[in-house]
Amino acid sequence: MKPPRARRGGGRPTIADVARLAGVGAITVSRALREPERVSESLRQQIQRAVDELDYVPDPNARALASARAEVFGVLVPSLTNNVFAEVVRGVYDSLSDTHFRVQLGNTHYSAVEEVRLLQLFLSQRLGARMDPRSQRRLAGYRAAMEAARLFDPDLITTTPVPSSVTLGSDLFRGALAKMPSLDGVFCNNDDLALGVLFECHRASIAVPDRIGICGFNDFDMMQIAYPSVTSVRTHRYEIGRQAVVMAREAIAGMRLKNPIVDIGFELKLRDSTNRL
Repeated sequence: MKPPRARRGGGRPTIADVARLAGVGAITVSRALREPERVSESLRQQIQRAVDELDYVPDPNARALASARAEVFGVLVPSLTNNVFAEVVRGVYDSLSDTHFRVQLGNTHYSAVEEVRLLQLFLSQRLGARMDPRSQRRLAGYRAAMEAARLFDPDLITTTPVPSSVTLGSDLFRGALAKMPSLDGVFCNNDDLALGVLFECHRASIAVPDRIGICGFNDFDMMQIAYPSVTSVRTHRYEIGRQAVVMAREAIAGMRLKNPIVDIGFELKLRDSTNRL
């Protein structure tokens, strides 16, 4: 790729250079580049020839300063390796693929402090199994459901600040079973932990679901092919990313959001691991 052609007098070519070469105003060039549907085809081609001749590349920072708005979506996720968030990010990117917006991605590493730091950084640039808040909300939901059924027992809850993993699921299950040998069902915060429970059951010759029922959360593909297949709560992660973009674009356009919080819903995918229950 050849570097942008220097304009007369040195430096990178500017939008003013493009306008001068095309014989139009800088505002017209800006409109043609940002909203080509608003100019005639002949004018757009005339401007494009000037852009190509000068090897002009728009400066997003200059554009943001001029418009007081950056054409960037800031996306914060707790992890870049967890498939849960990979699907959300895919929904974001797919929803912006036919627009002029770019995505700036930040990884909070499940840290509230890092999340605040990244938010401050993004704002300064003018962009609009751990017990993290998501896990706490799931636990609160579990507790509410158990209390409603008059079955809540704090001894049934096992939590840890350790990062979630399949191995951790095995470890936590061994500890829970030692504390309550009569345990006959496990509802895990995510699918990694649920698989760890399943593997530990296999190692200890504990029959699933005859002796222990297992349910996960997120419903990854591997839950369907595990043996036995594992019940899980399916979350619509791609739709979360897509809907977030829709709402953000409405806000950018000055539209008032009727529902700032949208419930995407979930599905309980019943499989063999809870077939006895």
